Amino acid sequence: MVSPFLGASSFASRVETSAGDPAGGRPASFLANVVLAYMTVRGGTAGVEVRTGGVTQTRLALVIAVGNGTGFAIVGGGNVAADSEVRDSAGNGISILGGGNEGLGGEVRTSGGHGVFVSGNANRILGVCAGAAGAGNAGDGVHAEGAGNLVQGCAADGNGGDGIEFVNTAAADPNRAIGNAAGLLAGNAGHGILTGGNGNGTADRSGNEVRGSGGSGIRVQGNSHLVSGNRVAWNGGPVASAANHGISVTGS
Repeated sequence: MVSPFLGASSFASRVETSAGDPAGGRPASFLANVVLAYMTVRGGTAGVEVRTGGVTQTRLALVIAVGNGTGFAIVGGGNVAADSEVRDSAGNGISILGGGNEGLGGEVRTSGGHGVFVSGNANRILGVCAGAAGAGNAGDGVHAEGAGNLVQGCAADGNGGDGIEFVNTAAADPNRAIGNAAGLLAGNAGHGILTGGNGNGTADRSGNEVRGSGGSGIRVQGNSHLVSGNRVAWNGGPVASAANHGISVTGS
């Protein structure tokens, strides 16, 4: 199938729905389960902007976003971005503001900000390739602010910041990093995994593998963190350096 092309505009493609004020006067139930698939979007403030509320869910699948301000801007809950490619965004590749959203598979690279930026609770980022050798994002590969977020099975390489960074102040509902690969193909300039705030964790038997970080392999800042079952090597660049720690901890 040939992908439809959406050219430059403020928003190359936009879906906006609300249970209280449905778009176009349609009932929210009519607008549920919107699917955007097999398209290429270029040159917008956001390649695709999704604003949802109530029972509405939007699913992005096999979408290519190139050269937008933000590749995907997702505001609301219950949305899914699957197996899509985002590159050359001026800001963040994917920006998620809300809870209960999912990023599944796909690739985010050469963004001017973070590869994936999350601000909200209970989001899941699974199997996403955030950065690559010679094609990293300027910020973090995955940057999550909030509580109860899960980053699992992702690869974060060649980013200008950290591979994965968590910021959280809710110790009762920690963020988790499980089974990720940070810096295996190209090290991240910052830490491989940075957990800040309170109550974040890489989870028991998490199986993250971290290499080649410019900072520490795993950096823990704050209180009530759990780091267990990870493999960390070759931090401080492509070879081992005594100036950088495999795991460093500040806080309690």
